[in-house]
Amino acid sequence: ARPPGSSGSLGQMWSQAQMTAEASASLDARMADHLLRSQWRHEHDDAAYRILGDLKAILREQDHKGEVKIFGSCATSFRSAKSDLDVTYTGDVENGRVMSTLATVMQSLKDRGYQNVTKVFTSQTRLVKFTDPSTNMEVDFCLHNDLGIRNSKMLECYCRCDYRVQMLGRLVKLWAKRFDIVSSTDGCLNSYAYMLMVLYYLQSLQPEVIPNLQQMASAEDPCQIQGRDGWCETKFLEQVDELPRSENKSSVADLLYGFFRFYSEEFDWSQHAVCIREGRPGAIVDKFGLSTKTYYEQWYIEDPFDLKHNLAGKCSQQ
Repeated sequence: ARPPGSSGSLGQMWSQAQMTAEASASLDARMADHLLRSQWRHEHDDAAYRILGDLKAILREQDHKGEVKIFGSCATSFRSAKSDLDVTYTGDVENGRVMSTLATVMQSLKDRGYQNVTKVFTSQTRLVKFTDPSTNMEVDFCLHNDLGIRNSKMLECYCRCDYRVQMLGRLVKLWAKRFDIVSSTDGCLNSYAYMLMVLYYLQSLQPEVIPNLQQMASAEDPCQIQGRDGWCETKFLEQVDELPRSENKSSVADLLYGFFRFYSEEFDWSQHAVCIREGRPGAIVDKFGLSTKTYYEQWYIEDPFDLKHNLAGKCSQQ
């Protein structure tokens, strides 16, 4: 596999089976520069807060008093200049008012000048998509995705464990976007699934780059949130700033090379699952021992909270 970037020399360096220290340092510098040029900036923060304010005002007009919150990539250090903004309303909306509430939100967004306002209503999804004309930021708005908020918080805690986490995650996202293999449709993995792959890989190394925050959580501090098919246990260690630094000293370039090698040569997709809930150094998780029925050809990436949700359920090697 080849990392993001158009430089031929970068590709040649990357193709070496064993990178020299000089090549690794050079790749690190180039990738850091690439990430700097594509990073989330202050103007994106300004746009996000303005959009949140508009959505909050629209919902207040309908007498909804709950909170409007960001989740997904933009709520973590995995965000970039091209990240979509995922927003959810956490207050109560009666089931009979969900469709009418979203319809009113759509009309109000159009009245405020937002563009490409559309709806996506399926058996599993109720959301409104629109574009902010001043920044071209694409926005997805939904109701009651408390689990998404919690997922995002855990991902951000993992980013805080080690600076290499967000760098590797962003590089993998850039690679997936460049080759058009990241999507919530068409049999591709979504961005969240790729980030779980990054975390599981970093947990599996010996020594590990990141610990297992779910296994480190206190048993006396449950945190149950309503998911798609019932209540989900979402506890994890949140006080990560005092954790000891990893003994793994691999460069970001080495980790990116190792990521592709791990999933293309070492990880057996017909038998194994990506499961950060059980991730640890040298761990192998049997996908047939998890909650969701699967088969050999199907990939398995477990949602760490909604254990019945296989994020790769529509993916296989083909």
